[in-house]
Amino acid sequence: MKKRLIYIILILSIMMYTLGRGSISWFMSTASSEANAFTAGTLNMAIGEGENGSGQIDLGGLAPDRVLEQRTKIVNKGTLPCELYGIRFSRDSIAGLADLSDALNFHIYFTHGKDKDITALDIPVFYNYVDTIKEDLIIFYPITVESEDEITMVFRAELDLMQIEERHRDAEDSLLEFEILASQLGTPLGELSERYVLLEGDKVVQGALNGLDDSDVLVVEEGEYQCDRLILDDKENISIVGIGEGDTPEFKHIEDSNNSKKSNPDQYFLSIENCSGVIMRNIFLGYYKDSKALSGEASTNGAKLKKPLYIDGDYNQVNTYFCGEFEGKVNQGHIEVIGRNNIIFIDDNRYNPPRS
Repeated sequence: MKKRLIYIILILSIMMYTLGRGSISWFMSTASSEANAFTAGTLNMAIGEGENGSGQIDLGGLAPDRVLEQRTKIVNKGTLPCELYGIRFSRDSIAGLADLSDALNFHIYFTHGKDKDITALDIPVFYNYVDTIKEDLIIFYPITVESEDEITMVFRAELDLMQIEERHRDAEDSLLEFEILASQLGTPLGELSERYVLLEGDKVVQGALNGLDDSDVLVVEEGEYQCDRLILDDKENISIVGIGEGDTPEFKHIEDSNNSKKSNPDQYFLSIENCSGVIMRNIFLGYYKDSKALSGEASTNGAKLKKPLYIDGDYNQVNTYFCGEFEGKVNQGHIEVIGRNNIIFIDDNRYNPPRS
């Protein structure tokens, strides 16, 4: 009986030790999961033929008339499926590109096809200038990678011909170091990075936007979020990313027809103002009338439906979807873009709005 009791205590001690450590490590031999259970196995993301989750990109030979492309194989060599949730560049590597920072543009894609050509129709995970990559920025892009599975990261670098100056031509060749960040499935966001802010169904969207600090990632779970006009103002390196295996999250506004005359016909549903380095991905913007039909008088004299999108600032990448009854859904004049290098994808298509 004593032997049996000793064995039970020993087993419980091992389990408590494992549970206490497992949820805070990205790469480890034993990982915990939810509901006070644990899964024995290994998490091991390898880059190329190496044995760890870090790698290098050779920027040698960069020239104004040349696009550098490097494909890096990322393999889950462990026994557990895991979530590749981000990319982080070495601080020293980014600092070494300071002379090119306002002219060097990075494009990053993920694909399961080793030799798949990247075209203008492919939506990048990241498409911005080097000087938008701050020390504490993690490029957030969660992908589930099964055990023994592999994906390919396609990295492109090019110089903006409109920004090239003499000092850019003398820049030295560089190696850009990076690491791939991964975790066990279901690891709480707060354990991955303090920069991740979760937007859940009971939170106010505008309040969440106001509360973001530079370099934060607002992670939006699937579902509908009732809101009014949205403004993201005076922020740097903000990411707004929809996640979930079901429906794409939707920021949804329903116009009350009884108050339609009080609306501002020139306002936009989402305005991104005085921002740089903003990434918005996998979000629906929805505008709807309520169930009461607008009267003929209100339709003639009242405010029209809101315009979808206004962007004023540099280095913004927006990949979103429109649904509902936007006045300007098919009219390019109802999406206004000001600034430099704004990369806009609407409903999975590259969008080139007229510039103000």
